[in-house]
Amino acid sequence: MARFFCILCFVATTNISFAQTDNVVDKKNSLQFNFGFIHSRMIDQGYTNSHLLFRGTNPTFDLRYGRKTNRYFFNVSLEASVGKVKSQSDNLPSDFYLIYPSITYARKIKSYTVSGKENTFFAGIHFSSINYYLENEAVFDNIDIFSLHGIYINFSNRLRLSKNQSLQLTYLMPVIVYANRVLWNGGASAFTYYDRDHVIRTLASHGRYLYFSVMRNIQLNADYTLRISKRTDFEVKYRFFYSNGFTQSPIHIYTNELLVGLKLKF
Repeated sequence: MARFFCILCFVATTNISFAQTDNVVDKKNSLQFNFGFIHSRMIDQGYTNSHLLFRGTNPTFDLRYGRKTNRYFFNVSLEASVGKVKSQSDNLPSDFYLIYPSITYARKIKSYTVSGKENTFFAGIHFSSINYYLENEAVFDNIDIFSLHGIYINFSNRLRLSKNQSLQLTYLMPVIVYANRVLWNGGASAFTYYDRDHVIRTLASHGRYLYFSVMRNIQLNADYTLRISKRTDFEVKYRFFYSNGFTQSPIHIYTNELLVGLKLKF
């Protein structure tokens, strides 16, 4: 799917001729619910003290509020996933949780045409807190919480495929990210039961700041929209996330997500 995203980006950046458009978009608020699946693969040396590959596919949902005008768009969203991942040898099943709140504000920079298709380029700011929770207390009494609290630059290009269809491609470039890692290794951990019982405090006090770590934190989105009626859109969303270590023992993780949902406008 990442290859598909790259092809779309190539198409959207060839044969470009700039032109202003006179289309006026009425101010619209929206509520949206998306449901789908997330496939995760990770090598977490701190979790197992080895290079075991964990993987799993779990259900995920996304709830968001949005506002769009002819000059900007604004989104507030909350994504969550609950399930399990297993090691490559199909043992060591572990509970897996994802919590991902975010806020995005982007302004229209330029309208242009590509092969006769209208495009709009946006740029803005994105705030998010990505939190992965991995637990297996039954076998080896381990808990791992990995968080990325960050500020990103949002680059989005919206391609109008037809009167009722559009495709938006987004890249989130990390600017400042606070990477936090909490490892509980069956009593051998540096963390105490107090740290474990005060999760919010612990998640905000055991990490370090990273600046413009573009090769170690990659996020790409592709959103297809089909207008069903004046007040209802059907959407398909694809998301790719990659992170390559940050704090303490190395962790390598990437996820692919596919979600579908309805947007209700008012």
